[in-house]
Amino acid sequence: MATQKESRKEQLKRKWLSKYRLVVMDDETFEEKASFRLSRLNIFVFGSLFALVVITFTVLLLIYTPLRQYVLGYTAVENKQETLQLLLKSNSLEKKVKNSEAYITSLKKVLVGDIKPQRHDKDTASVRNYNPKFDPKAVIIKRSKQDSILRKQVEEEDVKARERNNEANEPRAGNSEDDSRNTQQQEETETP
Repeated sequence: MATQKESRKEQLKRKWLSKYRLVVMDDETFEEKASFRLSRLNIFVFGSLFALVVITFTVLLLIYTPLRQYVLGYTAVENKQETLQLLLKSNSLEKKVKNSEAYITSLKKVLVGDIKPQRHDKDTASVRNYNPKFDPKAVIIKRSKQDSILRKQVEEEDVKARERNNEANEPRAGNSEDDSRNTQQQEETETP
């Protein structure tokens, strides 16, 4: 049994490694154009590498070119955004159409005279909302420390601002000799 397994392995090994010659010849002159020495293992390896290169090239071509839009299940980000915007726009248009239809039906009812008087209980000062137990005068609002500090700061700023305004509005007391000279010069320039 061991010899049969070994002989099968040997046969398989010889089969894969045995050399074959591939000759390319001109059909009319039988001139040899090219000659290759190959084994089944070489053909399998070269075929696998060729398939791997073709698959890699195809995948790269689909990923990095606009052909990716034609692959099923793939949508561009721009298409998704545009679809979302169109969906939102269609929803808003549907709402506008419904509102317009409701307005038109109401207007038709008014023009035809099919309006029934309705009782509106939407008054903000209705009796239902009144609570006789609530007394606004009974509510006491206590001042906080922060509120008191803020009030003092505002009062101080007001006082300072008033003082500055008063100082700006008061006439300036200057040197009397300078004032008299200025008035004399003004009078001389005014008289011809």
